[in-house]
Amino acid sequence: MFWGNATMTESFVKTDFSGLTRFMGWLKDSNKYAVKVGILGKKNNRSDGEMTNAEIGLISEYGSRTRNIPIRSFLRMPISVKSKDIIKMASINALKLMTDGKGKQVFKNIGIACEAVIQDAFGSRGFGTWEGNRPSTIKRKKSDSPLIDMGFLRKSISSEVIKNG
Repeated sequence: MFWGNATMTESFVKTDFSGLTRFMGWLKDSNKYAVKVGILGKKNNRSDGEMTNAEIGLISEYGSRTRNIPIRSFLRMPISVKSKDIIKMASINALKLMTDGKGKQVFKNIGIACEAVIQDAFGSRGFGTWEGNRPSTIKRKKSDSPLIDMGFLRKSISSEVIKNG
């Protein structure tokens, strides 16, 4: 309210909310994407032939009583244990990507971050939790590193963004 001879002046501020609009749209539609992480189709085959990477991965992930192979979770455990690190890695530039209409890249970054922690698990013997190899396995492989023989399983880990529904 102005008194006396004072005059009211109008000011206009122009603001671009297009990034916010895209971000809000992305939030609304964010459930249209998902990330698959693991041994995906194109990385399943092995040159040594007897079993696929998926078969070896299943046995390693859940163990096998009949083969006397302990559980060495290389997918579920690393992603669960390092979930905060995955969020931290994947959130770098996430807001900018979403406001620029590149929300799918956020999901790609989540997949890449999951791949990284899985590789860390291979390199650290499951962050120190994997049961060691039996002497007969060490003799055959000439290595005491669990889940690493020729590197096929470790190299088979990848991620992919898919559309839901």
